[in-house]
Order: sequence, then C-alpha cells, then structure tokens
Amino acid sequence: MTRIALQINFLNPVSRAIGNFSFSDLYFEIDSESNTQNSDITIIDLTKVYDRSRIARTIREVTMCSPDIAAFDVTFPEYKADPELNDTLFEAISELSNVSDVIVACKLRKGSQKTGDYQKIEHSFFMPNDYITEAPSNSEEVRAEQNTRKTYSWYTHDGDTLLSLPYAIACHRAPEIKDTYMKKREFLINYSLTKFNVIPFDSISQHRSLIKDHIVIFGAISDPTDMKFTPYGLLGGTIVQAYAVQTYLDYYNVYTLNPIVTFLISLLLVILTDMIQICFKTWGQNRKSFWISRLSQSVFVLHILNFTWLSILIGIGYQLFFGMTPHIFIDLRFAMGGIAMLVESRLLYETISLIIEDYRKKYNNKKRKE
Repeated sequence: MTRIALQINFLNPVSRAIGNFSFSDLYFEIDSESNTQNSDITIIDLTKVYDRSRIARTIREVTMCSPDIAAFDVTFPEYKADPELNDTLFEAISELSNVSDVIVACKLRKGSQKTGDYQKIEHSFFMPNDYITEAPSNSEEVRAEQNTRKTYSWYTHDGDTLLSLPYAIACHRAPEIKDTYMKKREFLINYSLTKFNVIPFDSISQHRSLIKDHIVIFGAISDPTDMKFTPYGLLGGTIVQAYAVQTYLDYYNVYTLNPIVTFLISLLLVILTDMIQICFKTWGQNRKSFWISRLSQSVFVLHILNFTWLSILIGIGYQLFFGMTPHIFIDLRFAMGGIAMLVESRLLYETISLIIEDYRKKYNNKKRKE
C-alpha cells in the first residue's frame, strides 16, 4: 500500500499567530483609555542596583517609612565572597520584618506549570526563616513574543502548597480572600490600564507618603532579562506581578467558557452570519430600486456588512468581559475564523459560478455558429 504524506508545515506560522492572539488582549487595548492610579501598591525600582550594601541601605530607608507589606520580586541565592555584604543585607531585611510583613521570592525548578508541581526550589541564602514568608515568583511560561496573560495562585513542592508571590501579597493585605482563589490555580490577569507608583532606589526619602502603609514591591521594571509581553507591549516582570496582585485584591475573576461551549457558540454565530447574508441579498433582490438591488450584490457592501457584524460581536464580547459580574470571556477566534472562511468561500463560489456561466455561454454561442 502506498502511503501518501500531506505536508502542512507551511500552516505553522499561521497557527502560531492565532495561538499568540487572544481577544482579552484586544479588550484591554479597547479599555486602555480608562487609565487609573493604583493607591495601594508602590514599586521600588532596583534595576540598576547590584551592590548588596546599597540594596541594604535602600531597605533601611524603606523600613523608616513603615510599609504595610514589603515583598521582594528578586532572589539572593548565592553567598557573596565578602561575608559582611551578606550580613548587612540579612540584617536590613530582618529589621524590615520587625515593622512589616516581609515576603521574599523563591524560584521553582524542574516541574510542570500545568499541574503546578515542582521538584526543586531555589531559595535566597538566608531562607528559610521563621519571621519571613517565602513565595514562588514564577511567571507564566510562554513562547517568545507571546503575551503573559495568566497568574497562578499556588504551586506544590514536596507535598507542600506554596502560595505564589502575588497571591501571598494579596492574602497578607486582605486575609479574608485566602480561600477564594484556592479552588483553581490559574487566573487571567486584569490588565486594565493602571499607573503604579514607582520610586527609584535612591529617592526613597522624597516619597515617604507613597510607602507608609502601602504594599511595597522591590524589583526591576526595566531589566532586559525580565521583560514580559503584555497587551501594552513590553513591561517589567515586577509590574506584571503588581498587576497580578491587583487582580486578586479586586476579586477580578474571569469565567472562561469551556472549549465545547465555545465551539457551539462559534458554530451558531457562523450559521447566524450566513442567514444574515442570505436575508440581506434576498431583501436587495426584491427591491424595485436599481441601485439597492445592485448594491446588495456588491462584494464591497458585503464586506461592510460583515465588518459591522463583527464589530457588534466584539462589542458584545467586550461588555461580557468588563460589564458583567462575574466577568465572562468568550474566545471569538473560532467564530471569527469561521465567518471569514464563510464570506470568502461564498465569494469564491460566486466567482467560479460566473466563470463557468461565462464559459457555457461562449460554448453555446460557438455551437450555434457551427
């Protein structure tokens, strides 16, 4: 038996492009005009700081401002050759823990993001510590140039459940939400455009009011090795963590329809689109006006009709995503793809029909002459 192989590798760029796109990105871009100022979270930018003695000095300056929660979206895994640098940093963090809840990031290695179970954990050199909370700062693992859209509330390691860094921060701020997000792990990050307070490491004393009783996150906002793609372009990993914290604190829980329901809705929308097109053409053909009759059959007018219809669908999706509680997300990629194929296939069919009809007329005319 001869085996025939069908090569469809050329479709890979298309499938990757579709996979990298989500209508949630589009909805957040539409909503980008509603820029708000976050009043709870302040980021201390450590992008250009590598010296531990300078980091310790910054921590002590923050301690004097009495933050409510101090979180480190940075790890210190190795001992420095100079033990004084290690001691200075640890002492500064210990002093901070006397006035604030301190949460320090760790990194989970060798595991599955899907299940959340990891085999290895990378601590800071001074952890574990009874007075300091440790939380994984792992972000969503995505392909290059794909948006980071999800946050995970917890992970497991050696049978222990570890709250993620953003969720641990949110639970320290609002303990009543601790059980709210434990039933499932992954949540869509609320990227509603927000301006977070960002203070350079050497300007702490000038912004005391933005630190006192606030959630303070130490991290890098422009480190080239920790930039994430988002609906607004590249953002620092610490800013993405701040968005995740805000998501939990705002109880922003998006209900995503399962694939089967999404497929059925998409199928119904494609059928409804087909009915709208047929009704529009039938209505135009029955008009006495020459121009209405001709325009109803125009390809250009048909594209305008479809564009209007798709805009209405996107508007409905946007309202479900932002205007309802709970928020509902419908992935319209399948419906849009089906509608596009329907429109183009109908146009292709009509074009082929006209070509065949034209050929038939020419053939009949030729036969008559003979």
